[in-house]
Amino acid sequence: MTTARLAKAARCSKESIYKWFGNREQLLTAMVSYQTDRAERAVRSFIYLHAPDNNPLEAVDLVGSVARHQPAYSESNRNPM
Repeated sequence: MTTARLAKAARCSKESIYKWFGNREQLLTAMVSYQTDRAERAVRSFIYLHAPDNNPLEAVDLVGSVARHQPAYSESNRNPM
């Protein structure tokens, strides 16, 4: 994704993006941090809702069992990197 496309999606100028984040590297760092935080909250929520006694290992087993039934999991096993 280009900075221009990101600015358009955010409904601001490229200059604003650079003013807020400094440079492209800092922008990407902020994006990764944001997505990591979201993923962590989702995992914690999943553990809280679905793992007996909030046991993370039980939640990992459950996630693994669900993931094995997803098409992306099957494709990744057929096409290793």
